[in-house]
Amino acid sequence: MKKIGFVLLLAVVMTSFNSCINLTEVITFKKNGSGSYSLSYDMGSMISMLKDMDLGKMLGGEGGEDAPDITSELPKMVDTTVYAANMMKATGKWEEMDKKELWEKVKVHTLVNQDKGIMNMTISFDFKEASDITYFQSNMRELTDSGDGMGGMTGMLGGMSNSSDFLFKKRTFKRTAPKNAAAKPELNDEMAQQMQMMKMMLSDATHTTIYNFPKKVKSTTIKGGVVSKDKKTLTIETGLLDLMDNANALDGEVKLKRW
Repeated sequence: MKKIGFVLLLAVVMTSFNSCINLTEVITFKKNGSGSYSLSYDMGSMISMLKDMDLGKMLGGEGGEDAPDITSELPKMVDTTVYAANMMKATGKWEEMDKKELWEKVKVHTLVNQDKGIMNMTISFDFKEASDITYFQSNMRELTDSGDGMGGMTGMLGGMSNSSDFLFKKRTFKRTAPKNAAAKPELNDEMAQQMQMMKMMLSDATHTTIYNFPKKVKSTTIKGGVVSKDKKTLTIETGLLDLMDNANALDGEVKLKRW
């Protein structure tokens, strides 16, 4: 339970310092279409900011009353892994979840070393087929949605990486955003102000996607994709804000060579 509590605490901090976050998504495929997925949040630059800013006033009331003392709660060193199934059981969500076999594989690894400026959170799992990634991204907020007023935290986890449809068959890989993903919701004045503030906070945040394929890349239509020297890795780097503004930024197809 202490491990689960720390993961939730760290996620709260992440919502307050989005501009310090760099995301890296790594998808590795095997020949049979199975593979592994990971999404890492690098928050190392956040450590110095935590020491300089008054989190009590930021996260508490106007006078900082009843605010969580996050600075004292973040230990100097952490290296821990929590499984999604255990988190969901602790928050009473496990029985209502589908695809339990997949959730049992999802784990959250947290690594903190304040002296070395390291603060990382990595969510990872092994998948049987590419559609498992689609399901996970669509339901990612289930990881921390405990129903106890932590909605902002779950929005951060689920909203920083766009949900996509994944397909890997034979020698072709495709990634596409859902048809309604590009639709922009109508915003009232308050929501528009919040969105503008969010964009300011995310101005320096980055998003990197790395695909590792079992065969060499023959061609790709993914914008900005860079193929490695051995032709088996494709890397796409973009600003996180750009990705959130353009749901189709990572769309495209990859054709692999026969040999």
